[in-house]
Amino acid sequence: MALNYGASGEPAGMGFATVQSWRAVTRHKLLFFGCAIPVFLTGALVVAVLPVSYHASATVEIAAQSADPLAPDGAQQADQYQDNDLPSTVAAMMRSRDVAEAVLAQVPPAPPRPTPKMMQNFCAWTQGAICPAAPVTNPQLLREAAIGGLLKNLTVTPEAHSRILDVDVTAGSAALAQVLTNAVVENYQQSSVLQQAEQSDHAADWLQTRTNELQQRWLSAVQTADHYRIANNITDTKQGGSEVPLIDQQLQDAAASLETAQTQLILAQAQHHAGNAGHAQPETALAAATAGMLVQLESTRDELAGEFGPNYPKVKTLNTQIAALQNHLGSAASDGDPESGLEGGQISVAAAQAQVNQLTARLDTLSGQASQQGAMQAQYEILQAEADNARKAYSTFVEHAAEVADRTALVEPTVTVVSEAGLPLQPSFPNRPSLMLGVLLLSLIAGAVAALTRESLARGLAGTGLGQTEGIPLLAGLPFVPAQQGRQVSRHVLDEPYSPASDAMRGIAHSLSLLAVAQGRSVLVTSAGAREGRS
Repeated sequence: MALNYGASGEPAGMGFATVQSWRAVTRHKLLFFGCAIPVFLTGALVVAVLPVSYHASATVEIAAQSADPLAPDGAQQADQYQDNDLPSTVAAMMRSRDVAEAVLAQVPPAPPRPTPKMMQNFCAWTQGAICPAAPVTNPQLLREAAIGGLLKNLTVTPEAHSRILDVDVTAGSAALAQVLTNAVVENYQQSSVLQQAEQSDHAADWLQTRTNELQQRWLSAVQTADHYRIANNITDTKQGGSEVPLIDQQLQDAAASLETAQTQLILAQAQHHAGNAGHAQPETALAAATAGMLVQLESTRDELAGEFGPNYPKVKTLNTQIAALQNHLGSAASDGDPESGLEGGQISVAAAQAQVNQLTARLDTLSGQASQQGAMQAQYEILQAEADNARKAYSTFVEHAAEVADRTALVEPTVTVVSEAGLPLQPSFPNRPSLMLGVLLLSLIAGAVAALTRESLARGLAGTGLGQTEGIPLLAGLPFVPAQQGRQVSRHVLDEPYSPASDAMRGIAHSLSLLAVAQGRSVLVTSAGAREGRS
C-alpha cells in the first residue's frame, strides 16, 4: 500500500511550501484566526501600555587647556592638545554624581506615584501576600535613587578623532529631556569654573603664604644680626655698597692720618733745616726736594704693597730707597747748628713729632682691639650674610610671584556649547508603527504555525491509522510531485533519479518484487489530506 502526502516529505521548492502552507491555512481557518487574533491583540495592548520616553541631545566642544601659571616660561602651552584620553576623561566627569546632584537640585525629580486605591484594596484582601513594595520615604534614599536614575538615562559619547562630545538624556517628557540635557551642560561648566577658581585661589594662597614666610625669615635674620651687634658693641659703616667693620675703618683712618703726619714731620724738618742754615740754601732746597720725593715713594710703596703684598721685590726696593732718603734727611738735620734755628720751626717739628707718636700709639691700640674682636666680628659677618641671603630670596620670590600673577589665565569653562538641546518632536521610544507591524507579522506567523502543526498532526494520524489496520501493510510513502506543464509525472523518475519521490518509487518496486505471487494482490494508492486527490 502506498500513501501519498504533501507535507511529510521534502518540498520541491519554496513555491510548493507556500502553496502547502496556504492550503493548510485555508483548511484550518478557525484555528488560524483563533491563534493570530489573540496574539495581535496581546501585542497591541503591550505596545499601547509601553512607557513613552523622549531623547534630547546637545553637542559640546572641549576648550583649550588653561596654562599652568607655575610652569616655567615657554612651557605653559606645551602639549595641551596631545592628551588622547582627555575626551574620555571629560565625559566621565560630566557623568559624575556631583554634576547629577547639582542638576537635580536645579530640576527636582517628580514625586513617586501613590499606590492606586484598587491596588490598596487588593493588597488588603490578600493580606499583603501579593502587594507592591512600599514607596521609599527616606530623603537620602530618594536622592540617591534620583541620582542613579539620572545617571542611568545620561549618556556622554566622545566623537572619534575629535574634541566633540554628544550629551544625551532620556526622560518621560520632551520638555524634561530638553531641560535636563541643558542643565547637565550648564552645571558641568559651573563645576569646572569653580574647580579652576579653587585651584587659582589655592595657588594664590600658597604664593602669599610663601611670601610671608620668606619675609618673616628675612626680618628675623636682620633682627638677629642687630641684636648680636648691639650686644657686642659692633658698629658698621657703609662705603659704597660694602659693609666695613668700624674697627677696620678706624685702622684705615689711623694709618692714613699717621702717613700724613709723617709727611708733615718730614716737611717741617726740611723747613727747620732751611731756616737754621741760611748760608746753605742749596742744601735746604735739596732737602725740600728730597722730602717731596720721599712722600711720593712712600705713596707708591703703599699702593704696591696693598696690591702685591709687602714681600714684592719692587716694594722691598722702595723700602730701601725710602730708608736711604730718611737717613740722608736725618744726617742733614744733625749737621746744622741747633742754636741758630728759629723757635717757630722747632715748635713745628716738635708738634709734628708728637702727632706722629700719638697716631702711632692709636694705631697700635686699634690693632690690638681688632685682634680681640676678630671672632665676634666674624660671627657678626655670618649673621649679616644670612640676612642678606634671606633678603635676596625674598626679593626673587616676590618678582616670580608677580610674573605668575601676570601669566595667570582667565577662568573659563572646560567645555563650550556647540548646540543646545532642542525640544524633541516625537518620542524616541516606543516606535509604535514599527512595533505594530512587527506584532501583525508575529500574529500571522503564529496562526500559520498553528495551522501547519494541525495539518502535520492530521496527516501523521492518518498514516498511522492506515498502518495499524489489520491485513493492510504500508509499502511506502510517496512525496508530492508537483505537476509541470508539458511533462508527465512518470518522467519524474527518469529526470530526477535521486529525488525523494524517485527513491520511494524504487522502494515500492523492490517491495512488490519481494511479495509472493501465490495469491492475488491489490495495491491501494491514497492521500492523507483532503482534496488532494484519491485513487
